[in-house]
Amino acid sequence: MKRVYLVLIVFVTLFFISSCELVSSTTEKTTTENKTIEYVGVKISILDNFINDPLVDYYYIDGEKGLYIYDVSVKEYQDDSGAQVIEHEINYHLTPKYNCFYITTLIRENGDLKELDSSTATCTDFMAKFSHSIGYGYKDSKVNEKIIFKVNFSFMPNFISYEVIEYDQSHNKLVSKTITLDNISDEYIIQQDTAYCKIIYQYLEGEVSQSDVKIIDHKDIINGYTERFYTLTENDERAFYIIQFKVEPTNS
Repeated sequence: MKRVYLVLIVFVTLFFISSCELVSSTTEKTTTENKTIEYVGVKISILDNFINDPLVDYYYIDGEKGLYIYDVSVKEYQDDSGAQVIEHEINYHLTPKYNCFYITTLIRENGDLKELDSSTATCTDFMAKFSHSIGYGYKDSKVNEKIIFKVNFSFMPNFISYEVIEYDQSHNKLVSKTITLDNISDEYIIQQDTAYCKIIYQYLEGEVSQSDVKIIDHKDIINGYTERFYTLTENDERAFYIIQFKVEPTNS
């Protein structure tokens, strides 16, 4: 059965902070006298006008992402000063209708979740792309570390199509299917002898056609691969679709 997940931004409360568990590998911790602080994420507050109160908050916390935070990557490296850096890159969709925001850093201080500080409220023109980074560092005789939360903003795309091409181990094409909003379903079943799938996602950014390509291995599908993509509705609200990939069952 076709399932469409349409969420109106004004009514959504996405993330329950109290249910989160700490992912220690993606947070940084510093200890002062009688106080331990962990930098655990950010809150993205959406406004319909920069002078108004937030309509809704979306959380990236302890490695878990809220609904319209559509992608997150974490990388570790050493910067020019010799500090060990953990950088959380967070990708978020705005819309022409709701394009004002501010960002707040979230910490745990002696186990209690708190807000550390916030950026100023910002509004952006439709189709503008930009990033906002909040970084913290600390250094003592033993520790020289930094943590960065980098939020990349782009506007919600308009979905065109989603093509799945299946290949065998010899890289021969087995079958392909193009999915549109007219024929989308909750599941996509691949053949037993499919070694991997090539997925081509086509969408519009404004009036410009774009495409993303990814390769999904058979073992990823066995482990429960799920695809999620987003689109704007006619009223400039946001909708997202979920497709669960599964392997065709064997005949008993």
